[in-house]
Parts: sequence; C-alpha cells; structure tokens
Amino acid sequence: MRFVSMIILSCLLLMARAGVGFTHGGEAHGDLPAIPHQAMATGAGHGATGDRFEVVVTRTQDLQGVALHLADLESNAPLAGARIEAERSGDPSWRMTASPTLVPGIYALAIPQGEAAHELTLTVTVDQFTDLLLVSLPSFTPATMVAAGTPVAEPVRIGLPVWITAILFAALAGYLLGRIGGRKPPLPVLLVMASACLNATEGLAHGNEAHGEQRQVVTDRATDDETSLPKASQFLLGLRTLSAAPREAATTVRLVGRVIPDPSAYARVHPSLSARISSDPGFPVPVTGQSVKRGQPLTALDPNLSASDKQGRQSAFLRAQGLESPPGRELLYAPIDGVITDTHIVPGEVVTEQTVLAEIVQPDKLWVEAVLFDLPLADRISGAMAESRLLPGRKFRLRLVGISPKLNAEDLGLHLQFAVEENARALRLGMPLDLHVELEQVRMTLAIPHEAMLEKRGEPWVWVKTAPERFSIRRVFPGRRAGPWTEILAGLQAGDKVVVQGQRQLDGVR
Repeated sequence: MRFVSMIILSCLLLMARAGVGFTHGGEAHGDLPAIPHQAMATGAGHGATGDRFEVVVTRTQDLQGVALHLADLESNAPLAGARIEAERSGDPSWRMTASPTLVPGIYALAIPQGEAAHELTLTVTVDQFTDLLLVSLPSFTPATMVAAGTPVAEPVRIGLPVWITAILFAALAGYLLGRIGGRKPPLPVLLVMASACLNATEGLAHGNEAHGEQRQVVTDRATDDETSLPKASQFLLGLRTLSAAPREAATTVRLVGRVIPDPSAYARVHPSLSARISSDPGFPVPVTGQSVKRGQPLTALDPNLSASDKQGRQSAFLRAQGLESPPGRELLYAPIDGVITDTHIVPGEVVTEQTVLAEIVQPDKLWVEAVLFDLPLADRISGAMAESRLLPGRKFRLRLVGISPKLNAEDLGLHLQFAVEENARALRLGMPLDLHVELEQVRMTLAIPHEAMLEKRGEPWVWVKTAPERFSIRRVFPGRRAGPWTEILAGLQAGDKVVVQGQRQLDGVR
C-alpha cells in the first residue's frame, strides 16, 4: 500500500510539472511575440536612398513616433538644417513636417504607434538641393507583425503519452531499485527520479527540438564578411565614405622642409649708427607678437656722437621724416606692417650698426624651404603638399617659387622654395614640415585614399557601405600610389562607397 501511495505522489508531481509545460508552451511566455531586431528603437531601421541623400527611419524609445536619420549619400555625413516633409503614399491629405532634434542629422516625426504599416514619401531640402525618398514605415505592433509573417513563439504542449511514459519509467526504476537493494525505495528517491524523467521529456517539449536551440527570429546579425551598424551609431563614430572612381593624381616624393619668411614680407631692424637705447616712457619696449604698422616708432636711441654731429644728424633726420624729437635723439621705426617675432631692445644697452633690435614678419606670407638630393627630379617638380605632426589633420598647398641653381656647401643638396598658398597663419616660422612634392600627372582607372585600407594578415582590406546600415569588408589589390591616392586593380567597382574615416572603429564593432 505504501508503494502504491509513492506511485500516486509521483503521478501528482508529474502532472504539476506538466502544467509548467502547458504554461511554457501554451501561453508562449506571457504571450509576448518575438520582436524582430530591426523593430527596436536602438537597432537597425528602414533605409532609403535618393540622388543626393539617404534616410533611415527607426521607432523612438516610447514607440510614439519615428526618428529620421538624414545623411549625405556620398560622404555619409549627417545633414543638419534640412527641411523634411512627409506624405503618406496614396493619401495626399496626410502630411507632416519633421522637426530637428539636438543631435545633428536626426529629425523627429510624431506618428502614433497604432497606425498601420504604410510607405512615406519624403521631400528633403538641404540648401538649394531637393531630393525625394520613398521609405517603408512599419507600425511594430504585435498584430501587424503576425500579419506580416514575423515568427512568434508557437504553443508547445506535453501530450498524454509523454506523461504515461514518464510515470511508467519512474515506477519501473523504483521497482528495480527495490529489487537491487532488497527493500522498497524511499519516497524522496522516487520523487527525484520522477522529476528527472519529466525534465528529460521537457528537453524535447519545444516541437521535438533541443531546449538550448532557440527558434530563429528576424534579426540583422552579421556574417563574417558583413556587419550592420545603426545610423545613429555611424554618426557617433564619425563614419565617412567616398566613392571609388577614376582619378588623376601626381606621383610624389617625400622631402623634409621648414617654414621660412617670405623675403618681401620680412624685415630686420638695425640702428643706423652706434648708440645707446634710451629709457623713455614715451617709447615703451615692444614685445614679441605685437602688431606694428609701417612707420611706427619702436624705440629711441641716443647716438654716441659729438654735440655738433648729433645736432646735424638729428636736424637732417627730422626734416626727412617731418617729425619732432628731442635734440640729439634718433627714433627707430618699423619698416613694414606685420608682427614682431623677435625683439632685442634693452634700455641702456649700447648697440652698433650690426645689432638686430627687432624682426618683423607678415604671418599670411610664408615660404617653405626643402632640400632635394635626387638632382634629376628637379626639372619634374610642379608643386607640393605639406603637413606637420604638430598640426595633425591639416594639409597646406604649396606653389613652387624657385630652385637654387647651385649645391649648398653644407648639405650638398638643391634648395627648393615654395610659397604657402592658403592658411599660412596656421604655420609658424621654423616649423618642420613633411613635403609631398608632386611630379608628373598619372591617371588611375580606379582609386581610393590610401588611408582607407586596413592591413589584415599582411593583406589590404577595405570596408564598403552596401546599404544605409550595412557594411561589407573586401580584399583589394592595390597598384600605383600617387599622393594620397592608391590605384585599385581588383576588389572594387566604380561607385562603391568605401569607408575612409572610422574604418578601424567599424572593424572593432565587427
């Protein structure tokens, strides 16, 4: 009788555990659908491209509207200050205007969650350019997701044959244990065995699949050669693209140079005679970095002359300048407009005609001097591009001014001089520069910036944007290099959007 009661208790335990199976399968974990990854507000969205722009639509965090991520089609840069007008396809009376957010390139459109899935026609205007984009807008509600064929967890029930099998197995195991041990098994052992039997059956309860193997849901998971990245994350990482296309570029050689002043915009101030620098409050000592005008007094000098010589020189000087000055004193004037780079004016110091008291330069007129040792290249130079480690990311266009016809006695090289064509004020006198001196022009059938390539296992690879939120990594075969451009012999096609900025961050995401 006691053994029969054990069997009954085991059956009750099995039925209770089977009820869990009903809850686990019949109600699908609280009746929650398997939400696809792209429906999440922080995940991928629905993208569309036009002639100039591309847009990605995602639901906002509260599912009470959508976020429009607007980017330039060529560069992938976020576009601020755009006007976006939305119109529902097939319903001209439905019109809305997107409002900008605090994040550049992201706009908000208040569309309630309950609206059915439909398509939007977006009219995007940035500056003087206008583009039309057709983008799909799902509602992301459970009903529309099921209607659209989104997989939802199916109810899974444990059938009666499974119960009977578990009960009989538990009873048989208890009987065998009793025969082996010479006595009937205790109640705890039988209950544990019954629970273990039901756990084994639940391993096949998900439609005869192993419990650890989840049913496939809609997702944007990446493969080994591809990855997806939400548009908002692209903006955050600063990803930029450029189309692979035919280009003309000049072959270059690298030289080392330094910034020097333009001789026509540089002056050294000397006294005209031996004198002592006067300490006069009316002529304060100029300082480095001070801007001066041509004819502006810099300091006063007391010449070391006899009284008659002082009077004669001073009178002639005043008549020539039309100025008045104390008898016997000479004024020192700035010869050009500019900025004082060096000053050696010390009141009371005795100076001679060879002493440099001040140096003045015009900071927007600078040259660059470099030394060339490969003499046959001198006749092939047309221009140059300069950069400095002290100014990362800045490049300066240089124009060839002249090439010395003789070798320098100190370094046995030809000295080249270039004029800085723009942004000269960012440079400083004496600053070292790396010069990429341009030679003849070459035409490349397909070229990309050299910095876009990543080296993996000794091979060059590039990231290519294949969709608004999808990227593919490709092996490329480079050819000639001319300046910042590298010719691609295989691996890319014209028009491919190559990631030229943020490619290392994108590779880390993958």
